[in-house]
Amino acid sequence: MSGGIQITNDFVFKYIFGSEKHQAARNGFINATLNRTGPAAIQESQVLNPFIFQEFPEDKHVILDVIAKAFNGEILHLEMQVRHQQDYIQRILYYACNLLSQQLQSASPYSDLEPVISISILDWNLKDHPQMHSVFRLLETSSQQELSRHLEFHFIQMKRFIPKKPLDECSFLERWLILFLQGEKPMEDILNELKKDEGLAQAIEALERCKSDPRLRHAALSREMSLRSYYSSIDSAHKQGMEEGRETGIKEGRETGLKEGLERGRNEAQREALIEHLQFLLDLNQKGILPLQEAKAQMESKRSQDHDGLIESFLQKLDES
Repeated sequence: MSGGIQITNDFVFKYIFGSEKHQAARNGFINATLNRTGPAAIQESQVLNPFIFQEFPEDKHVILDVIAKAFNGEILHLEMQVRHQQDYIQRILYYACNLLSQQLQSASPYSDLEPVISISILDWNLKDHPQMHSVFRLLETSSQQELSRHLEFHFIQMKRFIPKKPLDECSFLERWLILFLQGEKPMEDILNELKKDEGLAQAIEALERCKSDPRLRHAALSREMSLRSYYSSIDSAHKQGMEEGRETGIKEGRETGLKEGLERGRNEAQREALIEHLQFLLDLNQKGILPLQEAKAQMESKRSQDHDGLIESFLQKLDES
């Protein structure tokens, strides 16, 4: 996770692509990812969970994603993720399927379903996927015949992108990634070249606003420091558990010390993973994607003696939201 004000900061990402006034930037990036030009390009989109500074959540577990609906009915889910998550693929699958299933009212026909397209920008590498940009759809495994385009997943791995070509030879998506990878003080000649595109120009303008506006800058840096401290505490708890286990095992001359320490570290990691999952369910409910009773049922299914109080606190948040 790099420092400073960059688009890889999820607050900045949400501000740029989740603000209604930044439609050119949002549509430009989506079209670049989907490789759409001309009549097929998305010209209009509405954000279903818009950026509102006054409602910016301070909770580090809240996912600052963007959900938009295109003029043709497609639902688009955009997320910037700089930290590797073991269950990220499962979470994105679950999220996209909820965005699909929650479109229908009780008497609506299945033909009313609109496609859901998920776009993940990752600052870490997916295992066994060497491509910078991977696209997944529902296919027949032998013939590769497409079953449906109602679920589509894009994974953009920034660490697999190594810019080697001149800017004027780069694809639209490569130009966006060049902007994403710019540091706190990007090179002016690169920015001037990127600004020739309307969407990129609007994104650069919004990024500069994040840097110059004291409130936006403070919120972005606070978000990054909060996430850095959060992930650092998880790593430290795991390492401390392992170290305590080793010391106890050496001192007492038995292997159980190591096991006990490892168990403490594992329990802490499991607790943090549970908090992330509960917050995810709460987000889905607050965004109107997951019904209240279903959200409660899924939270209840995670009950255990060790985490009973945690479950209760999130159930209370559900009732209050």
